[in-house]
Amino acid sequence: MLAKIIPLRKRGRFFGWSNFLAGGVGIFAAFLSIYLLKSFPFPKNFALCFLFAFIATSVSYVSFILIKEPVYPVKNKESSFKEYFLQLPTLLRKDKNFLSFLISSIFLSCGGMATAFFAVHAMNKLTLPDSQIGIFTLLLLTGQTISSILWGYLGDKKGYKLIMELGILLTMVAILLAVSSSIYLFYGVFFIFGWAFSASFISSLGVVLEFSSPEMRPTYIALANTVKAPFVSLSPLLGGILADRISFPFVFILTIFILLGGILYLVFLVREPRHLLPHLPGRYLAKKRI
Repeated sequence: MLAKIIPLRKRGRFFGWSNFLAGGVGIFAAFLSIYLLKSFPFPKNFALCFLFAFIATSVSYVSFILIKEPVYPVKNKESSFKEYFLQLPTLLRKDKNFLSFLISSIFLSCGGMATAFFAVHAMNKLTLPDSQIGIFTLLLLTGQTISSILWGYLGDKKGYKLIMELGILLTMVAILLAVSSSIYLFYGVFFIFGWAFSASFISSLGVVLEFSSPEMRPTYIALANTVKAPFVSLSPLLGGILADRISFPFVFILTIFILLGGILYLVFLVREPRHLLPHLPGRYLAKKRI
């Protein structure tokens, strides 16, 4: 839907500004929730938080309803799920660049094996009070917010693959700093990871949209999300098991090596889709279905 509504050369700015505004509102909401929870007794404080969340979500929902989605003049022949599923191997065989992107995504999806435990490791290692969680969250939101416009600009000018690569490099820096024993370096961990999280969010939205022709775009998006999903969900579980049996530093260093393999694969074996000729594999399969 976003690809239909937002022109290619403006998507980066759209992603960047929307993420910037969302981060700013998130920071405001965090302070508002702190004020409500401290100023009113239970259960009134929670009720007020839920009320404001309901109002904000309702405004978003009404705005979404008002969007008019353009209809592409493409008539695809209806096919069964079996026929659709059997076409996927053909797509991947013909689009080697997208296949390489999926393989790199598997490695890069394992970052949660370390990033999910930043706060836990900091709290345990430095024996910090629970209030530090709020500071960590604020630093992460701040980094995410102020970096979004930059990532959006780069996405429009250079493509989203570069943003993805820079985001992974920043994630590796944050993980490396998390091995330290300094509270100030941990502040840097969350601030830098905010930048990395924003880069990952914007690039993952933008890059897959440019791999295929419009009529095959839903299939490409579905493949990208399906391939990553098991690794995104299971890598934190594996990280927790390894941290319990060995240590958090071991998990962090292991994750850095996995991400290093993923970024090398992305840099050298995946070409920026914006700079390629029209997406023949996607067009080929779409024509077969017309």
